[in-house]
Parts: sequence; structure tokens; C-alpha cells
Amino acid sequence: MIGRIKRHKKIAAVITLFLCAAGIAAAAWLVNGTGPGRAGFGSLTAPTVAVGTLGAGTQCLPGADCAGYFNITNPNPSALVLTGSSGTGGATGTPTTGACTFDNITVNGVTGLNITVPTGTTAITVPGIFHAKTTTPTACQNQSVTLDNVTLNFSTP
Repeated sequence: MIGRIKRHKKIAAVITLFLCAAGIAAAAWLVNGTGPGRAGFGSLTAPTVAVGTLGAGTQCLPGADCAGYFNITNPNPSALVLTGSSGTGGATGTPTTGACTFDNITVNGVTGLNITVPTGTTAITVPGIFHAKTTTPTACQNQSVTLDNVTLNFSTP
């Protein structure tokens, strides 16, 4: 009995074999096309940098680097990366009290940052971007100053 297969089992086996072969044959009928294509490059729009709200980062102390707080508006359709700040030296700005002026702070050139700035407006803290002079008066305690000439550097991801 083992050597005998019923007729309908034989037919089912032939049909199954035929369907499998047809599937393999269909897969073998694939082709590739080669030709020119075009990609278009867009452009970047510079983000807007504005004064941010003081946060919990490093506060300025005489003779030390400290964080800066910014609101950055990225108008581009994709994220940018804040890579650092350029330019060093003195600052111009607005003091909050007569004895504590913006000239107690200098702007550091910071490199090696990798801070993602998504599309829209984002509050960003930049560590070590400012330096408080060792001659900063006691009147600056618990005060803040706004610096006007800070240049932040951005790139695409």
C-alpha cells in the first residue's frame, strides 16, 4: 500500500508542482531599468536668535564660564544642529542695574556642540558660551544682562 498512491493524490501533487513552478517562473521575469534621475537642492534660511529665559544651567560667577539662554526659531523644514559660537571678546548689551553692566561678560568661541534645533521655536541652553570677568562687581549678584552680539553657528544634521 505504501507504493500505491491514489489517483486524486497524484493529480493534487501535479497541480501543486505546476503552481510552484509557475511562481518561480513569475519571479524570474523581473527586469531593471536604468536612466537619468534628478534631485533638487533646497536652501537654508538663517534661524532667528533671541534672548531666552534663565534656566538651571551654570550661572555666571567671577572668573568662570557660564551658560547662555536663547530662544531659537528655525524656519527650515527640517532640524538644524547648533555646533558652536564664533567670535570672542567683548559684548554689547543691556544692563539690568546701573552697577552691573554687560561689559562684565565676554563671549567665548565654543566648538564641538551637537544640539539639535527642531523646526519652530525652541529654548536652548548653550554651556560655556559666556565668561564673567574676575572684576565683576558684587552688584551683579542675582542680576542678568542681555548680550547683543552673540553669533551661533548651525549646520544641517
